[in-house]
Amino acid sequence: MKKEKAKTKKVKKPKDPIRNKKGKIRLHALTLEEDIKYRGPLSYREFKILGWACIIIAQIIVLMRLGVKFNTGNAVGNRLTGWISVLEWIAPLALPFLLMSNFAVMLDNRKSYKNLIITNGALMLSLFLLFIVFFYHFVIGSLEGLSDGNMNFIDFFTRFYYEGEGQKFFCFNIFVDLLLCSLFMLFVNYRPTKYFQGKKRIIFRLFAILPIAYELACLILKYLSYDNTVRIPFILFPLLTVKPPMTFIVFVALTIFVKRREKKFLKMGGTYEEYQEFLQTNRNSFTFSLHATIIMFVAGLIDLLLIIGIPVVQITLAQASVAAQASASSAGASATAVAEAVAEVDVDSALITLMTNLLAIGVGSASQLIIFAPIMLLFSYTRKRNNKIIDTLIPVLAIVVILLVFLQGFFQIMHVLPISGKVNFKQIVDAADEMKVVLPQIMNMMAE
Repeated sequence: MKKEKAKTKKVKKPKDPIRNKKGKIRLHALTLEEDIKYRGPLSYREFKILGWACIIIAQIIVLMRLGVKFNTGNAVGNRLTGWISVLEWIAPLALPFLLMSNFAVMLDNRKSYKNLIITNGALMLSLFLLFIVFFYHFVIGSLEGLSDGNMNFIDFFTRFYYEGEGQKFFCFNIFVDLLLCSLFMLFVNYRPTKYFQGKKRIIFRLFAILPIAYELACLILKYLSYDNTVRIPFILFPLLTVKPPMTFIVFVALTIFVKRREKKFLKMGGTYEEYQEFLQTNRNSFTFSLHATIIMFVAGLIDLLLIIGIPVVQITLAQASVAAQASASSAGASATAVAEAVAEVDVDSALITLMTNLLAIGVGSASQLIIFAPIMLLFSYTRKRNNKIIDTLIPVLAIVVILLVFLQGFFQIMHVLPISGKVNFKQIVDAADEMKVVLPQIMNMMAE
């Protein structure tokens, strides 16, 4: 008898809903009990403090530059110049710190999108109104009070500002950037509960184009205003974005990363409620920080390469164009003649102009992200902090410190002016006392 071989059918093992083939816990199955232990020591609050500290440093730089003008060529001026070079790498980190702080607040659901947008909008509007009151009421109004009415001070300041050298706009309201980023994250990640339900939700998502359009409009205005193609009215200065364009791109990339992670979680079988719980895990917090580190480092490196590469390419193309025109204008021109024509191109002037235009719109200003990137590995949006009053006091205390910085700066400047230590106030007071006696006698004599 032939032994009949029993045919055994391979039975497929049921798919493990918890673990993958390598035994690792699936994304949607991760719970707080099965979480990793590592959690960055820095929270949203520390980032908020560091952001405002960078803003304070930016004001110190302004006063240091003023001090350099009064101490040009001496030891004090040289020392201040050295410190300015160092601090200029730290001050621009204010926006990344504050952006990540806001991002963490929204991601951890500690504060609703509505409250955060209202807060940033109110602060942006406050700076806008303060600028109007200070410039149009106190400065212009005071000058008009002294004037006989024959001079338009708005036209005077406009001519004075735009006919001078340097940047043709002044950006200082970082809350414009924070509001735009908050709105972008709202339109991308928020799930409307009343309106825009079902297929209409795509309309709500498309609103994310609005903050992008605002960012591009500011970028175009800055570029066109530098060569006086357009003149940005003073009243629009507090409405211009401050951050470099690459910083906004980083925020957009991180927002999309969070959205794609949510879609992946839901696709693997998780629910939206479970995803909210998953957001509280240390694993997801660390993954976010790791991706943010990589994105920021790459963005900073690209921005650095752009500020170096674009001028080089432009100058090379300009020289190639001149060489082609020289060859075409005189057929059979010698290589020496073409080389001389190329050499006549004012490379230095063209290079300075192009780099100045690029820096004016923020290209190259995001290279500080290379320094900021490693700090993200110490950041965790899930780390909680008690006593919420501190969060409210941080900007208030920062503003107080800024006022003290300017008062101290004024005090220091009074000691380094060219007339410092040379004014004899006693003689001035004595002369004023003599005038009290002499002036009435002179007036009586003139009356007689």
